[in-house]
Amino acid sequence: MALVVAEVAAGSAVAQRPAVKGPNKAPAVECTKRMTASDLKVLLDDTKAKNPKMVERLNADPELRKKQTEDLRQLLAFACQAVKDGALNDPVNKSEMENLRVETVAAAFDKIANKGTDRPAFASISDDRVAQFYKVAGNEAQLDEFLKVKVALLIRKDPEFAKREVTADEKAQAREFFAKIRISDADSKIKARALDPSFATKTGLQVKLQQAQFLAGFCSDSNADKRRVTEAEISDIIKTHAEFNIAEKKAKAEGILARAKAGEDFAALANEFTEDPGNMGQDGKKQGGLYRDVPKGQMVPIFENAALALKPGELSPMLVESDFGYHIIKLERRSDVPQSGGTSELTYDVRHILISTMQKDPKDPTAQELPVREFVRKKLETQKEDEFIAKVVADNPVEVAAIPVTPPPVKKAPAKRRTVRRK
Repeated sequence: MALVVAEVAAGSAVAQRPAVKGPNKAPAVECTKRMTASDLKVLLDDTKAKNPKMVERLNADPELRKKQTEDLRQLLAFACQAVKDGALNDPVNKSEMENLRVETVAAAFDKIANKGTDRPAFASISDDRVAQFYKVAGNEAQLDEFLKVKVALLIRKDPEFAKREVTADEKAQAREFFAKIRISDADSKIKARALDPSFATKTGLQVKLQQAQFLAGFCSDSNADKRRVTEAEISDIIKTHAEFNIAEKKAKAEGILARAKAGEDFAALANEFTEDPGNMGQDGKKQGGLYRDVPKGQMVPIFENAALALKPGELSPMLVESDFGYHIIKLERRSDVPQSGGTSELTYDVRHILISTMQKDPKDPTAQELPVREFVRKKLETQKEDEFIAKVVADNPVEVAAIPVTPPPVKKAPAKRRTVRRK
């Protein structure tokens, strides 16, 4: 997300044309394919007034400016793709686009109308004006439509929301909010120019940015299946890429298990072969693979079930495979400690040798190790995401000007003191 865009509205721009009437004709919509330097300057100037440090970061870092420009280009392209995908043929989406326009203009006007005060948003709109608003024919019906749209969007994000009713308090809050944003929007048409001549230009851009952020979200959600990774795809990658082949690791673990079965010292084998970082104690000494006083439920189920199926001193006859790799397990002790109420607490001591199948991105030294399937899943998800973004950007060419560098404020030179000589 571009820093400037995130500060102003977190999105990109879309403009609509009037609907084309006729059979089988969808509304004609043209998305914004050009963001000029003057557009960006307007946004930067507005951002500078709110968050000067953000603009300072952009001024100081050309690579950051380049990245933010590309992020904005991607968002504009996503908004255009949403229009192609028919986002605005959906009545809920069309209504929300208008809601976003009104909410953005209303909030912007409220800020400049109440500049220099610490009153909460829309506090200047009295209860009497809200009551008068609902006496106007049609406004109650518009409130009902507003609520339906907002609920539909909530259900779209979380289907579970359909199971609950909107409370009386929520309806009352929505009723007040809807009236105030409509009143503030109407006031802006009369008073805004007198307060701020650039109001229309700034809010026009902000509205487009908010609307396109909504459309970009629609594009991402409606194309989620194209980026979904299947279990079959993960298995195919593991089979066809040698770096994910765990057969050698399994063979190594089986060899160690055979030596343990033949009577070699388990602790010595653990200190030599285990790849479990927990084998190193706080004192810097190896622990022989021993975990003491493990409460039931602490270890992953497949490991714990295998350990507790053994008798103390017994070695598991088979390798135990978990997401972490192959485990060779020996139970040392188990104890059921009686508790109040007739219950008992099970703890146990267990030794194990881990031959890890975890994977880590060699290009990222800070990356976390992951189970091989999870590692491959994330790799495939990133690959599909990158391919999808590249296709959207290629299919929706967008021109975004370079983010301009804003000059620092000019410091006034201190006034020179004039000395008056006495005659």
